[in-house]
Amino acid sequence: MARRISTRLQRPSRIRIIGEGITEQWYMSHLKTLYQLNIEIKPRFFGNKSMQQMVKLIEAAVSRKIPVICLYDEDVSQWDEVEKQRMADMRKKYSKEDVLFVNSMPSIEYWFLLHFEETNKFFGTSKAVIQDLTKYISDYKKEKQYLEKDKWTTHLCDDGKMELAYYRAKKFGIKGESYTRFPLVLEKLLPKMFPKK
Repeated sequence: MARRISTRLQRPSRIRIIGEGITEQWYMSHLKTLYQLNIEIKPRFFGNKSMQQMVKLIEAAVSRKIPVICLYDEDVSQWDEVEKQRMADMRKKYSKEDVLFVNSMPSIEYWFLLHFEETNKFFGTSKAVIQDLTKYISDYKKEKQYLEKDKWTTHLCDDGKMELAYYRAKKFGIKGESYTRFPLVLEKLLPKMFPKK
């Protein structure tokens, strides 16, 4: 008797998003809905993760051949040499895998600020960036009750602001006082809107 052959098309693996905090979790969740992204986001992939926890999450995805985008803030590694070395080791370990490390200095709020301002001045902490960001999103808070509502993300995506932020971040690169690699996420998830150059 002949074996039945599946004629279903193989769906490409959903990209797993792993991150340090709830800001990244909710932002990516809202982007997933707004742009119908093929990504996997679960609360257990986010939170105040230690480096060891992040490595375990990445390892679990890599072992199942699931592509990963890892979002994290760079501010801690600027003053903590141990943390800086751990991040460097992690990036090196997964350099041959389908893992994209996306950092922002000092935090992802810098990426949000680029939607409104062309700046890469020094922000020592995420609190300093948030202070400037609240000039444009007056009620912005790093709290679940605020972040879980999509209004703030929709505002960031309105009127071509995301495209502006993308080009500003690309223009500044990663050599300045403040920077973000978030454009890499857009190039990977929305390549028609943001083709690699």
